[in-house]
Amino acid sequence: MIMKWLEAERLSVADLLDDLTDDEWQRETLCTGWTVQEMAAHLTTSTRTGWGDVIKGAVRARFDWNRMEDARTRALAAQFTRSELIAQIRETAASPKRAPMAAPIDPLVDFLVHGQDIARPLGRAREMPLEPAEAALEHVLRSPFWGARKRFPGGEMPALPVSDLLMLATGRKLSTAGDNTVGNSNTRSTQPLRYTDVGPRAAHISRTSPGPEGSKDKRALVGARGPLLSPVRRRRAFPEA
Repeated sequence: MIMKWLEAERLSVADLLDDLTDDEWQRETLCTGWTVQEMAAHLTTSTRTGWGDVIKGAVRARFDWNRMEDARTRALAAQFTRSELIAQIRETAASPKRAPMAAPIDPLVDFLVHGQDIARPLGRAREMPLEPAEAALEHVLRSPFWGARKRFPGGEMPALPVSDLLMLATGRKLSTAGDNTVGNSNTRSTQPLRYTDVGPRAAHISRTSPGPEGSKDKRALVGARGPLLSPVRRRRAFPEA
């Protein structure tokens, strides 16, 4: 099931990349410092990374994982054209190969989240399929790699759609719509909020003051971007020790 979800998400992201204008292709994503070109390059690496690449990259980056990923991503972005990067994503859409130490579901997390990293700053609506998003969130909450537990102290999560919880759990933060140069392309909860990237190891929620009529957004109460995570799934996400 994971591979079917992953193949569909990879092809969907490739379609998104194909549809971008030249200007959008050069715009910055939610991953600070990475344009869409660099993000596309990063997304080609999950099926093209072996132990040799990891060891060499880690040594060169002095064992700083983020520095290693950034260096390789920028090198690939400079080496390949837009069409070549998109073709690489399509060519390996059904490939089960993954980077060393990655869990089978990690590539799916990458594509679900990075698809949003690309689309949201551009003001493009991009739906996140519910079942894959729920599976990805449960994995992220359990995995020490993502550092999600500290973002939800005590296992308490805000009443947000699953797609938004996944973005929070992977290090994006919610900030006021007033800070959003794209306007309200990312609104949720009972007050205007949006995502920005704060790096892979930090996230927090920032809310606006109540708007007109207390900012009673009826869509948000039922999940503006999809169903909320059920109470059962919330308990499963943080099983008692």
